[in-house]
Amino acid sequence: MREATTILLLATVGVLGYYIYSMRATIASQDKQIRELSEKAKTSGLELQEKCAKRAALVFEERGWAKKPNASYENHYNEERGKCFILIADKDAESTTGMTATVTWIYRQLFDAFEGKQYADYSRHSEEGKGYSTAAVDTCEVIAWSGEKKTCKSLEEFEGLVKIYMQ
Repeated sequence: MREATTILLLATVGVLGYYIYSMRATIASQDKQIRELSEKAKTSGLELQEKCAKRAALVFEERGWAKKPNASYENHYNEERGKCFILIADKDAESTTGMTATVTWIYRQLFDAFEGKQYADYSRHSEEGKGYSTAAVDTCEVIAWSGEKKTCKSLEEFEGLVKIYMQ
């Protein structure tokens, strides 16, 4: 009886040892696959960011902003949305015949650089000498992730609302 128990115990230990060995091999193989996929995802993310940067530069050029002396842009590939966004900033000063002051306009616009869809629009103007603190916001609208159109009252509020697209 004792011999049978010893043999059964040794067989159980042998089976458990083989099971643990095979599980370690499986875990090592899965760890290797995870590392390879993580590296591939990083490379893919960098490629998408590079593609986004090139597209944003092209959009900036094609839409004529590159010719404007005060226009600039920043772009960002948003991995959560799988979209490339371009945020345009522009400032124009214009003086019309018969006007006594120069009017300065500040613009911000956020687009999907590939689809062309506009997600945000901001404009404000002021007359020379009156300052921006007294100037009303002409347009301040942002489409939230939910699709809801939000209105805002200041450049700071606009920048806070578009931040989710640019991070």
